[in-house]
Formats: sequence, C-alpha cells, structure tokens
Amino acid sequence: MEEKLRVIRLLTNRDVLNCLRKISKTESRFTDLADVCPSERLRSLRLAELEKAGLIKKNPLLEGNKVKVFYQLTKEGKGILQGIERLLQ
Repeated sequence: MEEKLRVIRLLTNRDVLNCLRKISKTESRFTDLADVCPSERLRSLRLAELEKAGLIKKNPLLEGNKVKVFYQLTKEGKGILQGIERLLQ
C-alpha cells in the first residue's frame, strides 16, 4: 500500500505526466524531454524517480563509440498512464 501511495504522490509532481506521455509516444532521450520539462535538474530528478518507481526503464544503445540512453515505459508505466487517461476522459 505504501508503494502505491508513493507512486501516486510521484504522479502529482510537476512535469511527471508530461514526461510519461512523451515517452509513451516514442522512446525518448534526456534531451528529447526538454520541451515537456525544461529544467535539466528537475528532468534528471523526475526520470530517476520514475525509474525507481518502475514506470520507465533506460534502454542503452551503442552507436559507434557512444552509448545513447533512451527511456521507455515499462508495462506498469503503460498501465498507469492508460488508467490516468481514462480518468481524464
């Protein structure tokens, strides 16, 4: 029960739902989320919180010598976002 309350509190934080919606449309890199969460510090914090809550996961991709990290929704993240969108209809 406490874990569920922690996730609900997280979802009420600024920019969290916008990040989830953007990531749900396509795998997104940190910089891709600047339009929905302009502050780099806040974006970094939100992504870490979402990952800790199990709603998103990092998907590293090796391109040449560089590793690019993409974020994608987990099954739990998709379910929560779908539930919220149903509530908002």
